Amino acid sequence: MRKPSFEKMSLNEKIELAKNPKTNSETLRQLAKENNTKIKLMISKHRNADEDTLNELSKKDDYSIRAAVAENKNASEKILRKLSEDNKDTFVLWELTKNPSTPKDILEKFAKNKNFIGEMAREKLKNRK
Repeated sequence: MRKPSFEKMSLNEKIELAKNPKTNSETLRQLAKENNTKIKLMISKHRNADEDTLNELSKKDDYSIRAAVAENKNASEKILRKLSEDNKDTFVLWELTKNPSTPKDILEKFAKNKNFIGEMAREKLKNRK
């Protein structure tokens, strides 16, 4: 398989490629190397992003990228568990509570909180039973 080349593509073309639901995981993996937050954000949400790509994106400093990975239903349990320890921004935890793939024990841990994260986790736990 030939690796895609993005050198001649405009930023808008790269963003559109990252948003396209037909873009494959290899292309997304290569595109994720671009130094652009919007592209990384689109890939973090993409249904075809593979585990390696989501894992790398989950390590980014930008909370919006980590939050997008947290809401991605294809994120592995390992990635979701790592993100559940995110102390940088509660938005990441909020997105985890909304993800149906988040393990029950993580929601139970969040449910002990008396904040909006705990409230959402308790609601999601009720709906899972």
